[in-house]
Parts: sequence; structure tokens; C-alpha cells
Amino acid sequence: MKFYRIVFFAGWCAMSGGFASVVAAECGPPSEEEMTAQQAAIFAEADADKSGTLSLSEFSTFTKLFEAMRAERHFTCLDANGDGQVSAEELAAHRPPHGPHHPPGPF
Repeated sequence: MKFYRIVFFAGWCAMSGGFASVVAAECGPPSEEEMTAQQAAIFAEADADKSGTLSLSEFSTFTKLFEAMRAERHFTCLDANGDGQVSAEELAAHRPPHGPHHPPGPF
């Protein structure tokens, strides 16, 4: 996780009332403002030559960074006790009740 993401996450934890409220927020769909801010930050990180556009190589980086952000968000949601690990029980608690289809949400 990049340093600015760690600082942002730590600040969000402190201002929002702690880890539990952050986890609750992470498990819901992101707001339009959150998505716009996350996309802008990932775009800026992927734009290696700072041209304001993405080459094919930079776009590949952008998609990898975006998927990594989604994976971090999903992991945080699954890690109900906040120990930095996902147990089989935590994973099963988020399994859809009727088959492997994907429920609506941020993932």
C-alpha cells in the first residue's frame, strides 16, 4: 500500500470514530465522490510521464492499481475483526446465501 493511502486510511480511522466505522464504510458501495477521488489518485499514480493522459502501458498500470484498490477494499470488508487476516469463518460470513453469484456492492 502506498504511503499516501496509509496516511489517508489512518486519518480516516481517526476522524471517523475508529476501525469499526471504517470497515462499515468500506463494505458499502463507495460514494460518487469517493470513486472520483480514488480514480483521480490512481490516474495520477499511473501517469508516469505526467502528461495528463495514459499510454497503453500506463493504462495497464492504472487497471492493475484499480484492481489492487478494489482487492484492499474487499479484504478490509472481509476482515471483520481487523486482525489483518481473513479466516475461513470471515470469508463464509460474506458468501452469498444462494450460490456463487456476486451480490450488489463495491466488488
